Amino acid sequence: LIILYKNEYIKNIKICEINSLNIKINIKTAKNNDIELNNIYLPLEPEMRQNLLNRIEKDMKKEKINIAMGDWNLEKHLLIKKMDTKGIEIDYAINSTSGTRFVAQEETEKIIDYAICNKKDIILEEKCLKNWYISDHYPIEILIDANIIKEKEENKLIFDRKKLKESLKIKNKLLKNDYKIIESNLT
Repeated sequence: LIILYKNEYIKNIKICEINSLNIKINIKTAKNNDIELNNIYLPLEPEMRQNLLNRIEKDMKKEKINIAMGDWNLEKHLLIKKMDTKGIEIDYAINSTSGTRFVAQEETEKIIDYAICNKKDIILEEKCLKNWYISDHYPIEILIDANIIKEKEENKLIFDRKKLKESLKIKNKLLKNDYKIIESNLT
């Protein structure tokens, strides 16, 4: 796993977990977004495979931006279908239509190395780096939008105007907490 980034977009990167199936990294962007990046290897052994898939599904349901990428040993359309049946929406970039693995110097047709995200428009581009030979899989490079603006949570306060007019105590308490009173006849 290699992470390249521009300093003006990223505050810090912290490795949170490393094991044989996953490297989990938290990224804090300059706009104070938290991005969780999981570089995964989805094994063929059924129990280990299901455990990791369950964890990825849980991560994809989180509010924070979550990206999972790596060797899925599962074609993208099958993973999308699996997530969709569980009500989990994922976004992804379209990469080349040729395979991401090679055996005995022959490229396979299946695309089993890719990235997914739980939020739209975060993964801007995905490439299969066919000129790198570091395993029997080609590395995947993704370009993400780290300059995204965090959606502001909007707090709404609803008041009954008649009750507010009756109570100077409530008005003073609101003003003390820096709430602005708009369109008020309160004195």
